[in-house]
Amino acid sequence: MYNTDLPKRADLPTTGKLLRSTALAALIAGGLLVTTVLPAEYGIDPTGIGRALGLTPMGEIKISLAAEARADERVATETAPAQPVAVAPAVRAEAAPVPAPAPAPAPVVALVTPAPAAADEPATLNLGTICERLGVTMTAAFVADTLCIKPARTAGAAKLYRQSDFERVCFALQRHIERVRLAQREGVAA
Repeated sequence: MYNTDLPKRADLPTTGKLLRSTALAALIAGGLLVTTVLPAEYGIDPTGIGRALGLTPMGEIKISLAAEARADERVATETAPAQPVAVAPAVRAEAAPVPAPAPAPAPVVALVTPAPAAADEPATLNLGTICERLGVTMTAAFVADTLCIKPARTAGAAKLYRQSDFERVCFALQRHIERVRLAQREGVAA
């Protein structure tokens, strides 16, 4: 039934060999902790190896995202109406708490509905100028389909908008970003 014989006592490792192997494994684990895990997870890089491997920026991003999430939660709880909400307990697996600088309170931006465009306003603003002003890249299809803002006219391949449409684009983009943020938060919480 058994294809192997039981080992003889002489074939087994001695206590000294087991202790040496355990110590070596602990040293290797400690080295990996200091050189890769701490930089990648917590942005702590005592040796500089994590930065050379590109792990420290990843940890710093994680820390800043966690701070932003805490700030968002704090703002949401401070501005939410006092209603009982059933929340499932979160399970967190953190090796060690990392002190993060207290984030500055997020500025509160009021969404103001822009005024409608005047009928005689000329359409001279192209999408490239709108994107340049905002510092983002958008396609005409995104502006038309997602933000629901149609160009005032078309000149060749260029979609032209009115100057007052810029405010509408900004407002629609804010609403879109807020919807995406809330959907992401709900998706992460689920």
